[in-house]
Amino acid sequence: MLTTDDHSPAFPGVRLVGAPHLLSHPSVDVEMQEGVTVGEMLDRSGIDPRLARWCHVEIDGREIPALWWDRVRPKAGRVVTVSVVPEGGDGDSNKALRTVLLVVVMVAALAISGGALAGVLGASFAAGGYGAIFGAALVGAGLSMGTMGLLPPSAGRA
Repeated sequence: MLTTDDHSPAFPGVRLVGAPHLLSHPSVDVEMQEGVTVGEMLDRSGIDPRLARWCHVEIDGREIPALWWDRVRPKAGRVVTVSVVPEGGDGDSNKALRTVLLVVVMVAALAISGGALAGVLGASFAAGGYGAIFGAALVGAGLSMGTMGLLPPSAGRA
């Protein structure tokens, strides 16, 4: 808790600190009345309601689960910190990593079809050659399947 030299609260209400939007830098630093729920604080602060599912809320460093936001009423002098942390959708935490790996596979296939292996494997692997085209297809397909095997997509919802 923030205090002054006489150990009284530094402010009479509850302080809300956070970012109202995912990619914008201007942050929120406002004081709210004691007795307001965390959910009401989020509504009043200007944090985009569409981002609520990605919000992490802490009161003086202790995380408050979203389930409790409409029940928890921070006391005066407390600091509520809100941060928006994007996560993979549909419960698929591997989605971002899988996407990055598939982009790497595409770049590797493009380099091979452009003749990257010509110096090592000969003229048939020069740009546009049959070896380069076949090698790019083989690498692309093989690494894509390997990526999906290591990081399979989550099962769809019924």
